[in-house]
Amino acid sequence: MNVRNKTITLMLDLDEEISDLVEYFEIFTARMVACRRAAKLLGCTFDVKVNGFS
Repeated sequence: MNVRNKTITLMLDLDEEISDLVEYFEIFTARMVACRRAAKLLGCTFDVKVNGFS
């Protein structure tokens, strides 16, 4: 969490040899939407970094 910017970041390291990134996001989209809504409720923004990329 970056307190100064009020940003909550989910940092993921995914092994693309095990699962395609698209498959991962198909499965976890609803959970990430819930995280975004929770961050908004807390007055923050929600960011996702996958393998070091936003």
